[in-house]
Amino acid sequence: MNLEIKYNSNSDDILILFLQVAGAVADPAFFNWTESTIKDDLKTSKTVSLYDGQMQANLAFISYRESTELIEIMALGVHPDFIGKGYMKTLLSELQSNSREASKAILLEVHEENQPARELYNRMGFQKINFRPSYYQDGRGAFIYKWA
Repeated sequence: MNLEIKYNSNSDDILILFLQVAGAVADPAFFNWTESTIKDDLKTSKTVSLYDGQMQANLAFISYRESTELIEIMALGVHPDFIGKGYMKTLLSELQSNSREASKAILLEVHEENQPARELYNRMGFQKINFRPSYYQDGRGAFIYKWA
């Protein structure tokens, strides 16, 4: 594998990966994006992705919005064939490094039942700062995490 981190990759390539991730999530409440909302997000968000030059494909991505003080993660995912290989940890570390250099905090929301994601965020130094009850379509809440 020939992996490299890319910023603002071709949105069509990210769209394909985004749809693959959305289609593979076992519980749709954890990742309830439609093709329309994905396209809208890609118009207004930046991306960082892990690209495999040998396969000529993105294997993982983070979609985020950036302001003067904050980076807000909108969505993230790993291609279903590459889950568990540390690719999301690599991308989160990259985003943390850039946010540290720019003195920006990172925020994200996660479904209260998405234990694997919550464990990753905890390992990566994110702190749970709030809870939004009944945030998702299934009636469950969202934990808000911050890294600073």
